[in-house]
Amino acid sequence: MDTNVRSKGYGSHVLDIIKQRYNDKTVFLSIEEVSEKYKDFSIRKRRLEFYLKNGFVKNDYSLKELGQLLETMSFNGLADKDDFIDTFTILAKPLPKFVIKQLIK
Repeated sequence: MDTNVRSKGYGSHVLDIIKQRYNDKTVFLSIEEVSEKYKDFSIRKRRLEFYLKNGFVKNDYSLKELGQLLETMSFNGLADKDDFIDTFTILAKPLPKFVIKQLIK
C-alpha cells in the first residue's frame, strides 16, 4: 500500500472483499521474514500484525523466492504444506513440482 494511504482502512477493505469473494477457499499470501536481524524489522512486524488482525494465520513453513525467505500465511485456517505446494505449482507454471518442493521449507 502506498505510504500516503496507509492506515486509512483501504488494505483491510481490499482483504475483506477478497475474503468475501473466496470465503469457501483457502487464501494464501507470503510476507518478508519477520526477524530483528533486518533494519526494517518494525515495518515487517506491523505487516505481520496487520494480516493477523485481518484473520490470517501463520503457516509452519516458508517459501524461498529469489534468495529471500518469505513467511506464508493463509485465511480460512492453517493450510498444510502439500496444499500450498499444489497451489504454488499451478501458479508458478512452467516450473515443475519437484523444483517448487525445493523452494518450500
